[in-house]
Amino acid sequence: MLETICEVLEDAYKRNWITSRDGNVSIRHHDRDHFYITPSGVRKQTLQPDQFKKIKIVSSLHWQEEVYTDISSNLKPSGEIPLHFGLQKKC
Repeated sequence: MLETICEVLEDAYKRNWITSRDGNVSIRHHDRDHFYITPSGVRKQTLQPDQFKKIKIVSSLHWQEEVYTDISSNLKPSGEIPLHFGLQKKC
């Protein structure tokens, strides 16, 4: 699924629907315990699946970053994480 998101973001950029820094995306994992979110500062047209940040849903009020890949561990999650957390915990 993360590969598909990267392809969609690249296509949206090519169509001028988003700029290189627009289009933050998150997706809930099927186990419902965590979700993935695009990192801050990475151009959406070059985003790779191993750059996503993994966010554990600890409770209805708290989340925590988890290690997903070595590459993503050096990146920060989107600044919109509170918004995405609010959306994802309701899904």
